[in-house]
Amino acid sequence: SGRVPRSITKDLRQLSFTEFCRFSLSAEQTAALCWHRTAALFLQLDDAAAARSSAQMASDEEHHGQIFQALVEAVDDAGRLREGWDAGRLRARFAEVGPFYVARAHRADADTHPLGPGGRVVVVCADPGCAHEPACADAPPAALQTLLERLALPELLAARAAISDKPIRTLRVAIKSTFMRAYHRADPSVTTSTVLLAELVRLLQEHGCTDIALLESASIYDWHYHGRDVGAVAAYLGLELPGVRIVDVEEDLVEHRLRRGMAGDQVCATWRDADLRIAFGKLSTHPVDQVYLSVAQLEGLCPRADENVFLDRRTHRGPATMALLGDFPPHLGLLDAYEDVPDGLGGIIACPVPRTPRRLYGGLDTVAVDAVAARHVGLSHLEDLPNLEMAMHWFADPRSNTTVDGCDQPISDFRGACHNELSTILSFLAHPVYVLASGRGRLFAPEMDHDAFPGRQPTPWVLGVAQRVVRRLLGTRRPRAVG
Repeated sequence: SGRVPRSITKDLRQLSFTEFCRFSLSAEQTAALCWHRTAALFLQLDDAAAARSSAQMASDEEHHGQIFQALVEAVDDAGRLREGWDAGRLRARFAEVGPFYVARAHRADADTHPLGPGGRVVVVCADPGCAHEPACADAPPAALQTLLERLALPELLAARAAISDKPIRTLRVAIKSTFMRAYHRADPSVTTSTVLLAELVRLLQEHGCTDIALLESASIYDWHYHGRDVGAVAAYLGLELPGVRIVDVEEDLVEHRLRRGMAGDQVCATWRDADLRIAFGKLSTHPVDQVYLSVAQLEGLCPRADENVFLDRRTHRGPATMALLGDFPPHLGLLDAYEDVPDGLGGIIACPVPRTPRRLYGGLDTVAVDAVAARHVGLSHLEDLPNLEMAMHWFADPRSNTTVDGCDQPISDFRGACHNELSTILSFLAHPVYVLASGRGRLFAPEMDHDAFPGRQPTPWVLGVAQRVVRRLLGTRRPRAVG
């Protein structure tokens, strides 16, 4: 169509590796010049934030150019290493550009960053038929107590206190769970169990912690319904726990320039400043990501999720989350798969018949925790798990260095997002339809508790019919046995 410059079209052919590196070096240098110019223009417009983002892009492009420059110097036209070059020298050149251009084992923070190293993942199972956990009490609080005992919570608190150089009683603890997807008390499947959250808080307080915050951010539901602020939903669910602060991430944002990526200039101050960060997710199926686990729910720490989803987005949600976790990772990952676990295509939205696997997962590496849980629901190939694949790309793949302490068997009768031909087709269509034609998510909204969350405007009858069709297709009608 003539939109590609002729100087470029001559190179759009099958290139040798060295030719590709030369072309890419030129492209990266051109991109860096463009972004430097863009930054200068934004400064003239007094838009400091946009200027910083553009300057960051220019810096990234320059780094990419340095990588290709090293490859041009190291590899000859036949695709072989030149004399004097080997993997070690090439790695050293990449490391000079930046630590993220070499594998985790060769990074300076390889032994300190908690995401990616693997280690022990504890799986507590209270299913009577599970041979691994025959003595586990069949109650969520008792199962969580067992999990945290085996994870050595007192030792973790002591270690974090030593690193922070303060007593345990003054440690700042931040818990990121998922409860803003709540839409009706009849369906607790879409939130981290309130019983488990209350028990986690009780155990932390029992071990001396006094500064505990529960973090969440508003969801797209507040575009269409009243009463959807974080405090109101927490109160609706009974999460106003003694001694716990409820923190709305959006109201707690402060300026911060992340070391890597284009996630913006703001982070949640409570999460940033916490001495112990805990990710407590809920096992849920997801039509795009296949499964939604502890790492994925941390996207709520970024400025408003809807700013990372729709066409007017500032960033893509995955890289925005990873950039944040690169600087401020969780120190403990927990996953609620005990009861009211949603499966099927639209489990993250609603689930009329949730499962009861009676399992809890936990570990110091949240990525490893999620990898084990994903395998237990039948998802072991990274191409099926875009969110988890991205985490492993940013940090490391922990699977070869992970050991499971406890039940290491698949969850029986768990229906994934692509459990049959129809759900697979709908899963394939879910993302473009949601982004382009959902009315900012309104088409996919569940059957809200209108007494607690009245609509901001009447629902047109055409939209109401479409919502009922979508709920039937996705299996996202709320349970009828309650309410």
